[in-house]
Amino acid sequence: MNRIETPKGVLKYRNPTVIENMHLLKDAKDYFKNEDPIGAKISIMEKIGPLLDFSEMQDIKSFDDLNKHGDEMTLPISLIADEILNKLVSAFAKKN
Repeated sequence: MNRIETPKGVLKYRNPTVIENMHLLKDAKDYFKNEDPIGAKISIMEKIGPLLDFSEMQDIKSFDDLNKHGDEMTLPISLIADEILNKLVSAFAKKN
């Protein structure tokens, strides 16, 4: 499990499985095709809920709770999405 410090405690997250990575890549493909990295990142941010563990968070027990604290949680979720996006792009680039 990876960990990231947030104002609401430690947010733990796991790396996506191979199948989850393929789904994330499929969902973001139109953004990549249109050279829209922000759109690709938003697509990933919307779908990472199942990768998150809220057990060490204060007042946050679900992805919906996380979204209610947008001002405090935007950066941590953005950093996680960046990490996933970078790994997806790197894996795809190695195959081509």
